[in-house]
Amino acid sequence: MSKKLAMSPDVSYMLGVYSCNRRREGISLVTKNNDLLERFVQLAVNVLDVDPTKIMITEIEGTFSALIYNSKLKKLFEDSLGRREIIFKYANDYSANYFSAIFDCRGGYNEQGIYIMRMDRLDNRVLERLGFHTRGSLRTYVLNTKEFSGFIGKYSLRMKAISEKARLRNRSSR
Repeated sequence: MSKKLAMSPDVSYMLGVYSCNRRREGISLVTKNNDLLERFVQLAVNVLDVDPTKIMITEIEGTFSALIYNSKLKKLFEDSLGRREIIFKYANDYSANYFSAIFDCRGGYNEQGIYIMRMDRLDNRVLERLGFHTRGSLRTYVLNTKEFSGFIGKYSLRMKAISEKARLRNRSSR
């Protein structure tokens, strides 16, 4: 395995998922969203070449946990997170996928706008440098909501669901 993670938009997405769940052992995902779980497994197998039998999935009361034990891959992810200010310095597909994954894992929308729960300070700084201004700490709100939703909308499962709900709500209010 190389000393650096070979980056692609899909690898960037997995790095974003890892960033949200890195305090857990291995490479993991905890979610109630079945689509997010499927995407995690698909990318792990097809992009990261993880043996499907090495992915442990459990479900407790509607919450899914997926865990991959791979110390080499985890080290590559950690090294890449240490370089994320360099890797994600441009508003491109790599950065969009990374922040899409973070939004899919910890994001939401309410009357105040789009937010990400417990956003890492370095991720917040990278997001600011990309031109997406934020406020708040526990819930970090993205102030330029329309631009951010356009930036991650093509890649984010959660943003697609939010957009679909808004479309249906607008159609039913006519």
